[in-house]
Amino acid sequence: MEELPLSKLYNYAALVVKKTLHHNFEQKMNHTNEFPVVCETGLVGLEIEVEGLINGQPYPDYYWHGKEDHSLRNHGYEYASIPLRGYQIEKALLYLNQLITSTGVTPQFSNRCSVHVHLNVRDMTWDQVRTLVLLYSIFEKHFFHIAGTKRENNIFCVPLYKCDLKYGITQLEYYIENWQKYCAINLGPILGSQDVDRFGTIEFRHLYGTLDTKTIIDWVNNLFKLRLAAVNTNFADMWNKVVNLNSTSEYIQLYKDVFGEYADLNKMLKYDFESCITTTKEWELAGTTYAGNAIQTGSALYKTYHQKNNTKKLVEKTIGLTTAQKMAKAAVAPKYNINWDAVANQNTVVGLEQVIYDPVTDKLHKLADNAATIQ
Repeated sequence: MEELPLSKLYNYAALVVKKTLHHNFEQKMNHTNEFPVVCETGLVGLEIEVEGLINGQPYPDYYWHGKEDHSLRNHGYEYASIPLRGYQIEKALLYLNQLITSTGVTPQFSNRCSVHVHLNVRDMTWDQVRTLVLLYSIFEKHFFHIAGTKRENNIFCVPLYKCDLKYGITQLEYYIENWQKYCAINLGPILGSQDVDRFGTIEFRHLYGTLDTKTIIDWVNNLFKLRLAAVNTNFADMWNKVVNLNSTSEYIQLYKDVFGEYADLNKMLKYDFESCITTTKEWELAGTTYAGNAIQTGSALYKTYHQKNNTKKLVEKTIGLTTAQKMAKAAVAPKYNINWDAVANQNTVVGLEQVIYDPVTDKLHKLADNAATIQ
């Protein structure tokens, strides 16, 4: 049975885009876009935080709604756009730049400022949303290489690999309403929660504050690439591919397949690929009971889960543990259903870091931030 898009499953408010008003304005504007957009008709919403508007907030007639933002300083404001088609992004940014500079000030962007992008997922199915989140998770470092380490260490933009995710990607729709809004990828707006409204979007909070048109369009193009990759496959096939990635060259090929010309191998290192994929496997395999409902009986993924699921183990060095470490060990056991006595004869013993046994590759992987395969 074909899965329905979210717009058929949930009641979303109608999009307010004032199509005629903006079409007429764009005709008068007579601006030819300089920067290409991956998806000309794709829908996004932009939120741009600006400081230094000492002459007051200019009120836009087109594209934007402005409001004072008390998380900012020095006359800070946030400008939120209407849902923009890809081809409108450059025009909307040009208009906002001209509007602000017309007040006689230069916009300022401190480390308090950021750019949030809401990516439309109303026309996607839950399977496609899960696939998008899976791809994001294994390539999260790609996005932070663009946004920078200041954003990666910002408490209002927390990476997935730093989050305590107790449930897996396959169960997203069942716990998404409790998603933390300050995750770098905020899934809360898909269905809404006590913190955010229901928009039918995924919010990406990574990008630093800027009004530079090329920077923002390049960022949006990376998100469009992620979305296109997700809608052109399915979760079961992509998960099967992820769990069977065994070499850096395979990681790199998938990275190129997803991001194309935006894949940056000068920044994405072997460690980045391996750490994100290891974290993703731990999230899905150790954090859920994946019952195989989303995969075909007898498929490779079905066999991987059902034949090897009971062999997942965490192993740690047991010699010379401090009292605190013993307590930590005891706390970890029930979470992962570990019988420490049963794994005492495991022939690989490493450090004091916890590691996960990956039955797919039959190897151990560190759970620490510096995740790496242990031969």
